Amino acid sequence: MLQNQNSPSSRMSDLVRAEFDRFTLDSLVTFAIRAGMHVELRLAA
Repeated sequence: MLQNQNSPSSRMSDLVRAEFDRFTLDSLVTFAIRAGMHVELRLAA
């Protein structure tokens, strides 16, 4: 069976392999919050 590139297991595999460039910042923050992590963003010029 071919796996859809955006299937949940494919996305989880990308996270486990630390392929963060495949995700938007918004989705990474959402994953972290759902995992119970505290997220803080700091911007510097």
